Amino acid sequence: MVACDSITEFIFSGFSSLMALDSEPARPFDKNRAGLNVGEAAAYALLMSKHGRHGEPSCSRDNSGLGLSDDANHMTGPSRESEGLILAVSKALTSAGIGPDDVGCISAHGTGTVYNDAMEMRAFHAVFQQRERPVYSLKGA
Repeated sequence: MVACDSITEFIFSGFSSLMALDSEPARPFDKNRAGLNVGEAAAYALLMSKHGRHGEPSCSRDNSGLGLSDDANHMTGPSRESEGLILAVSKALTSAGIGPDDVGCISAHGTGTVYNDAMEMRAFHAVFQQRERPVYSLKGA
Protein backbone atom coordinates (compact mmCIF):
# COMPACT_ATOMS: atom_id res chain seq x y z
CA MET A 1 0.00 0.00 0.00
CA VAL A 2 1.32 3.44 -0.90
CA ALA A 3 -0.10 6.86 -0.08
CA CYS A 4 1.12 10.43 -0.42
CA ASP A 5 -0.04 13.95 0.29
CA SER A 6 1.55 17.08 -1.12
CA ILE A 7 1.07 20.73 -0.27
CA THR A 8 0.11 23.10 -3.03
CA GLU A 9 -0.65 26.80 -2.82
CA PHE A 10 -4.31 25.90 -3.40
CA ILE A 11 -4.39 23.46 -0.45
CA PHE A 12 -2.58 25.80 1.93
CA SER A 13 -4.71 28.81 0.90
CA GLY A 14 -7.88 26.79 1.28
CA PHE A 15 -7.18 25.68 4.85
CA SER A 16 -5.90 29.17 5.68
CA SER A 17 -9.09 30.84 4.41
CA LEU A 18 -11.11 28.45 6.60
CA MET A 19 -8.97 29.51 9.59
CA ALA A 20 -8.32 25.80 10.18
CA LEU A 21 -4.53 26.00 10.57
CA ASP A 22 -2.66 25.95 13.87
CA SER A 23 0.86 27.38 14.13
CA GLU A 24 1.60 24.92 16.95
CA PRO A 25 1.64 21.11 16.52
CA ALA A 26 -1.86 19.71 16.05
CA ARG A 27 -3.60 18.43 19.18
CA PRO A 28 -6.32 16.05 17.97
CA PHE A 29 -9.13 15.46 20.47
CA ASP A 30 -7.59 17.93 22.95
CA LYS A 31 -9.91 20.55 24.47
CA ASN A 32 -7.30 23.20 23.55
CA ARG A 33 -6.95 22.17 19.91
CA ALA A 34 -6.77 25.04 17.44
CA GLY A 35 -6.65 23.37 14.04
CA LEU A 36 -4.52 21.28 11.79
CA ASN A 37 -1.03 21.38 10.35
CA VAL A 38 -0.45 20.72 6.69
CA GLY A 39 2.58 18.77 5.60
CA GLU A 40 3.84 16.63 2.80
CA ALA A 41 4.14 12.96 3.45
CA ALA A 42 4.45 9.60 1.77
CA ALA A 43 4.01 6.17 3.25
CA TYR A 44 4.42 2.61 2.14
CA ALA A 45 3.20 -0.41 4.09
CA LEU A 46 4.27 -3.99 3.43
CA LEU A 47 2.16 -6.56 5.24
CA MET A 48 4.17 -9.56 6.40
CA SER A 49 3.35 -12.93 7.87
CA LYS A 50 5.54 -15.02 10.19
CA HIS A 51 4.23 -18.18 8.58
CA GLY A 52 6.27 -18.26 5.38
CA ARG A 53 8.33 -21.17 4.16
CA HIS A 54 10.65 -22.56 6.82
CA GLY A 55 9.21 -20.15 9.40
CA GLU A 56 10.65 -17.09 7.62
CA PRO A 57 8.58 -13.93 7.20
CA SER A 58 6.74 -13.67 3.91
CA CYS A 59 4.66 -11.04 2.21
CA SER A 60 1.02 -11.23 3.10
CA ARG A 61 -1.56 -10.87 0.36
CA ASP A 62 -4.32 -10.18 2.83
CA ASN A 63 -5.45 -7.22 4.84
CA SER A 64 -7.66 -7.84 7.85
CA GLY A 65 -10.47 -5.76 6.41
CA LEU A 66 -11.34 -2.50 4.76
CA GLY A 67 -14.27 -0.19 4.37
CA LEU A 68 -14.85 2.82 2.15
CA SER A 69 -17.65 5.37 2.10
CA ASP A 70 -18.28 9.07 1.63
CA ASP A 71 -20.75 11.27 3.41
CA ALA A 72 -20.88 13.71 0.42
CA ASN A 73 -21.85 16.38 2.90
CA HIS A 74 -19.79 19.43 2.00
CA MET A 75 -16.46 20.16 0.37
CA THR A 76 -14.96 21.59 3.56
CA GLY A 77 -16.96 20.07 6.38
CA PRO A 78 -17.80 16.58 7.60
CA SER A 79 -21.36 15.45 8.15
CA ARG A 80 -22.57 16.24 11.65
CA GLU A 81 -24.27 12.84 11.74
CA SER A 82 -21.03 10.91 11.06
CA GLU A 83 -22.82 8.48 8.72
CA GLY A 84 -19.92 8.23 6.26
CA LEU A 85 -17.39 7.15 8.88
CA ILE A 86 -19.92 4.89 10.65
CA LEU A 87 -20.51 3.11 7.34
CA ALA A 88 -16.77 2.83 6.54
CA VAL A 89 -15.90 1.39 9.97
CA SER A 90 -18.85 -1.00 9.86
CA LYS A 91 -17.79 -2.22 6.40
CA ALA A 92 -14.21 -2.71 7.62
CA LEU A 93 -15.37 -4.80 10.59
CA THR A 94 -17.61 -6.91 8.34
CA SER A 95 -14.83 -7.32 5.77
CA ALA A 96 -12.43 -8.48 8.50
CA GLY A 97 -15.02 -10.85 9.94
CA ILE A 98 -14.79 -9.29 13.40
CA GLY A 99 -17.07 -7.35 15.70
CA PRO A 100 -16.62 -4.09 17.60
CA ASP A 101 -15.51 -5.93 20.74
CA ASP A 102 -12.50 -7.34 18.84
CA VAL A 103 -10.99 -3.86 18.39
CA GLY A 104 -8.56 -2.78 21.13
CA CYS A 105 -7.72 0.78 20.07
CA ILE A 106 -8.48 3.23 17.28
CA SER A 107 -6.02 5.09 15.07
CA ALA A 108 -8.10 8.09 14.06
CA HIS A 109 -7.67 10.66 11.31
CA GLY A 110 -7.68 13.27 14.12
CA THR A 111 -7.09 16.52 12.26
CA GLY A 112 -7.29 18.67 15.38
CA THR A 113 -10.26 20.63 14.05
CA VAL A 114 -13.39 20.88 16.16
CA TYR A 115 -15.79 19.58 13.51
CA ASN A 116 -13.72 16.63 12.30
CA ASP A 117 -12.73 15.49 15.79
CA ALA A 118 -16.37 15.66 16.92
CA MET A 119 -17.55 13.76 13.83
CA GLU A 120 -15.01 11.00 14.45
CA MET A 121 -15.90 10.63 18.14
CA ARG A 122 -19.63 10.44 17.30
CA ALA A 123 -18.88 7.66 14.81
CA PHE A 124 -16.68 5.73 17.25
CA HIS A 125 -19.33 5.95 19.97
CA ALA A 126 -21.99 4.76 17.51
CA VAL A 127 -19.99 1.75 16.29
CA PHE A 128 -18.25 0.80 19.54
CA GLN A 129 -21.18 1.23 21.92
CA GLN A 130 -20.24 -1.41 24.45
CA ARG A 131 -17.02 0.05 25.86
CA GLU A 132 -14.56 2.91 25.48
CA ARG A 133 -11.32 2.34 23.59
CA PRO A 134 -8.09 4.33 23.44
CA VAL A 135 -8.12 6.71 20.46
CA TYR A 136 -5.00 8.32 19.05
CA SER A 137 -3.84 10.22 15.99
CA LEU A 138 -0.39 10.77 14.54
CA LYS A 139 -1.29 14.24 13.24
CA GLY A 140 0.53 16.02 16.07
CA ALA A 141 3.72 14.15 15.28
